[in-house]
Amino acid sequence: FARVSYVTKQKVIQEGQKEFSSRTVDLDEFLAFIMTQWQNENSRLEERLRALFVASDSDGDGNLDFDEFQSMIQHTHTTKSQRSLLKMYAEMTLNKHVDCNTFVRVARKHRFFSFEVGSAKPKLDKDVRPLKEKAV
Repeated sequence: FARVSYVTKQKVIQEGQKEFSSRTVDLDEFLAFIMTQWQNENSRLEERLRALFVASDSDGDGNLDFDEFQSMIQHTHTTKSQRSLLKMYAEMTLNKHVDCNTFVRVARKHRFFSFEVGSAKPKLDKDVRPLKEKAV
């Protein structure tokens, strides 16, 4: 929960204040509230990682090869060192096939969830020539 953005934290605090407006708070209800918020944040994180995997799988084969992984790293502005990223990819490839579930599991284990997505770049088929070349 400490890694959650300020806006999300404020939203949770406001929801908590609405839920527990009295001076006394039932500890079980409070813990249930916190657990629900934590589960919601984990679900959002997993969705984000799955979306990152799908966006990075440029050939759409359901496998994240090393070139796709490197491209993903270049487009995400992560603070992870090159060594830790290579270690993460090496662990992913222990199964020989880096599918979405493997990516999410290993990325969470290595705490690869503090990333920002870089500028959008359109995906092009490798066989398709740019429009300028077609016009010639």
